[in-house]
Amino acid sequence: MTQYSQTAEGGTAGANITIGNSGGASGFAFSLVSLSGVATATYSATGKAHGSLGYRVQCPNSATDKFYLRTTMPAPVDQFADRTYFTLNAMPGVAQDLISYFDTGTAHLFQISLNSGGTIRAASATGVTLSQYATALTAGTLYRIETQWRKGTTTTDGQLAVQLFLADSTTALWTYSSAAVNVGVTQFSQKWLGDGTFSHPLDATFDSILLDDSSQTALGPFVNPATTSIVPTSVVSGTGWTVVGAADIPTALSDASDATYAVSPDGPVNSTLIIQTNGNLTPGSLTVTPRLAKRDTSTTATAKVTLLSSGGLPVATEQTYTLTTTATDYPYTLTTAEANALTSRSGLQWRIIANA
Repeated sequence: MTQYSQTAEGGTAGANITIGNSGGASGFAFSLVSLSGVATATYSATGKAHGSLGYRVQCPNSATDKFYLRTTMPAPVDQFADRTYFTLNAMPGVAQDLISYFDTGTAHLFQISLNSGGTIRAASATGVTLSQYATALTAGTLYRIETQWRKGTTTTDGQLAVQLFLADSTTALWTYSSAAVNVGVTQFSQKWLGDGTFSHPLDATFDSILLDDSSQTALGPFVNPATTSIVPTSVVSGTGWTVVGAADIPTALSDASDATYAVSPDGPVNSTLIIQTNGNLTPGSLTVTPRLAKRDTSTTATAKVTLLSSGGLPVATEQTYTLTTTATDYPYTLTTAEANALTSRSGLQWRIIANA
């Protein structure tokens, strides 16, 4: 059994999604990002499920715009369980495939589709409706769709189960299950988010995707395992800051070497660097330990360091340090009140201001 997870954490808000970086924190990236017309696929906080970012697709022009984000399995499989969080940021008002499942070629196995009235349905290998949720979905609401599939030996003995939930709820809004349907007789190989065949208007965000290549059990809500430390994943803001000894600033700040580091602009005045982190910290005491130094021996250099929430709001008292030319740790432990006030310990940010 192997599980393949995709989250958008590690991306940059507003940046285009590419096959190289779309795995986010999980590392299992899309194998193809296909966009037509003026369709866009970007990292965005709008409609996200967990952490700070999701995969947002916008197709404003119904006549020309279409997209699909494809995940390809390392090897075809006879059965799987899949989970996808999604938000319709606006109701499209047009019927279209939301998630499609294919074999190694172009043969549909089954689809999860939207109806023009906003309801959602499961369709067979030939597009026939197997079941649908009778209540229209709501724009701006986070949903979770789960599917479990097993290929048939004929077109009448395939197995499919579907469940629709609100966000992380464990109470299903809609369920469907059958062991006697046409959901293909070939192995599963590709999952498509979107409809790459026809042009449709759509503004939707996908997130917290998980696929198990052998399970027939619903995977359940996203669980962000708690850790005792977090590491930098991306730069939120850092005009003029550069990196030494590494490919990028997050990589330089993630290791324990003083040979890799981030550098402020020369002669900085209120020069700000904000770093996004990945991880969900365990409850209890929390200590922030920046390692800082100055380069110019002839001037006084200071740094203000603040811990921010995933939304960029201060969650601890700002600390000011006078720096020396020796790289030095400056640990700061949040007060009990500050630690207890953290409503979320996921996706925290660090802000460093040079010579504020």
